Amino acid sequence: MTKTFAEEYRFDHSARAIHDALTSRAHWERRLAEVGDQVTTMTGFTADAESTTVTAATEIATALLPRGAARARDITFDFAESWFPLTGDTARGTFTGSITLARMVLDSEFVLTATGPDSAVLTLTGEITAKLPVFGKAVEEGVLEQTVEGFARNCAFIDAWVAEQAAAAGN
Repeated sequence: MTKTFAEEYRFDHSARAIHDALTSRAHWERRLAEVGDQVTTMTGFTADAESTTVTAATEIATALLPRGAARARDITFDFAESWFPLTGDTARGTFTGSITLARMVLDSEFVLTATGPDSAVLTLTGEITAKLPVFGKAVEEGVLEQTVEGFARNCAFIDAWVAEQAAAAGN
C-alpha cells in the first residue's frame, strides 16, 4: 500500500530568507515547540557547509490511531528533515519518517524556488508506504492527512518566523 502526495506553499519572502530559517537551529527549536498538537522532541541537529539536518520524534496521539493500534503502546513518528545549500534561486531538501510499529515509511523531497526578489514557493512531493496488514491503509491515510496539514502549519510558522526576524532586523 502506497499513497503519494504533492503540496505547495507560496511565501512573500525571498528564497534566501526562507532557506536561512530552514537551516537555523533557533528556528527549529521554536517551531518544534510551538507547531502542532502533539509533543515533538528534537533528537538531533547538525549543520555544515553541505547540509543541515534535524531529527525529531513526535508522540502520536492515540485519537489519531486506528482502534487496535491505539491499544498497542506508545507510538512515535521518527523523522529527519535535511536542507542543502541554496544554489542560484533553488534549494532542495528531504523529509523522511517512519513509524516502526506500523511498518510505515514516508519518503519525500522539498524544492524551494525563488519566484521573484521577495517571493518563493516551497513544494513537497513524496509517498507514504505502510506494510501493516490490518491497519496499514488507515495508518497511511492518517499519516497523509497529518503530513498535508503539518506542511501548511509549518509553512505558516516559517512565514511568521521570517517576518519576525525581518522586523527585528529593521527590514
